[in-house]
Amino acid sequence: MRYELYIDVFLFTSFCLDFEALFLADVLLKKEVKIRRLCGMAALSTICSAILFLWMHHYLWYLGILYVIVHPLLVFLTFREKRIGTFVRDVLVVYLVYFLLGGVMEWVHMSLFAGKNRMGAIFLVAGIGLLAACYLKWQMEVGMQIILVHLWIGDRELTLSAYHDTGNLLEDPYSHKPVHIIAERTVRPYLQEEKKHARLIPYTSLGQTDGLLEIYTLDKLVIDKRQKQIRIEHPVIGVAADALFSGSSYQMILNHRLQE
Repeated sequence: MRYELYIDVFLFTSFCLDFEALFLADVLLKKEVKIRRLCGMAALSTICSAILFLWMHHYLWYLGILYVIVHPLLVFLTFREKRIGTFVRDVLVVYLVYFLLGGVMEWVHMSLFAGKNRMGAIFLVAGIGLLAACYLKWQMEVGMQIILVHLWIGDRELTLSAYHDTGNLLEDPYSHKPVHIIAERTVRPYLQEEKKHARLIPYTSLGQTDGLLEIYTLDKLVIDKRQKQIRIEHPVIGVAADALFSGSSYQMILNHRLQE
């Protein structure tokens, strides 16, 4: 029995599956690999798959080399994971995504397109998959920007949810320290003794031009960021109107510069 090979369909299908598998695995595993690297690795895998397919005379040998050597090597080159256990997990996640994508693509091709127009099925599944992956990545990035922080005012500790805002570049013009913003309702009851040390700085980054922000230098701020803690001695905290935090799940906006 002879089969006709449409090389353009083969290459396009292979690239889409490789790229989406790597991209979805990157999102699920929180690897944060750059898109151009994912594209490069998917293209390399596609070229290797095409060479093997054209060179190998036995299909089972082709599948064996592809899934035992090429794809694990692709995962290693993409994520560069040197720990055996984590590398095996990465490979299994990529294979799981391959399996799901291939099954969905075949179902769409046979059910929605009645076994015709395979390219249309590939475009549809690839497009929906990419949109879903981008949305998931965005949701996870937003979630990672909500951070648990501990603020000390004298001997009192406040545990708050904070948003790491890369657009908050506000700086104390006197000490040149970054200013972290906190909701007035959250901190006002604890600032009675600090009131005499308050000072005002101009700001334009909170939706108001030519405004003044009341700031305090407090005792300590500890930020739980991912799997490490960032300790800031004598942080500068600005007290903003509650309207700035309306509808938000956080009570504090961290400055772009966390390390100072």
